[in-house]
Amino acid sequence: MTSHRNLAKAFAEGQTKGKGSRMFIDGDTIYSYGHHFPIARRITHNDKLMFLFNSNGYSLSTAKHKSYVKNALNEVVEIRNCDKDKVLEQYKKNFLLIADYKLKSKRARTEHKRSYWNSLVSYVKRQNELLFDIGLIEIAEGL
Repeated sequence: MTSHRNLAKAFAEGQTKGKGSRMFIDGDTIYSYGHHFPIARRITHNDKLMFLFNSNGYSLSTAKHKSYVKNALNEVVEIRNCDKDKVLEQYKKNFLLIADYKLKSKRARTEHKRSYWNSLVSYVKRQNELLFDIGLIEIAEGL
């Protein structure tokens, strides 16, 4: 069995199979504990290798797995769900999140909270820009 750090490195280097004690590679995706939590997915767009990285949290041990993987990768695009088959769904959901965060910012009673909600607005907007820029939205819509 491979260490989690070495498994993350192997994934970054293109391996499509591999197993650690609680992480594994299956095709273009590396998982923590099971298929229910993908950490990252390899994609190629315009002959450029990139990685969709799951920004969702799950547990302390999964956070450690994510850290190993993120440190091994370059060209990371962070999204809430790294399944490219659900990217269009996430893209649309992000517009609802942006509206919600803007409302929360407007209602915030302190500058600290207002700044927090505005930073989330910026983060989600950037996420959608990246998804669009790398062509995943066009792919998902079949354009």
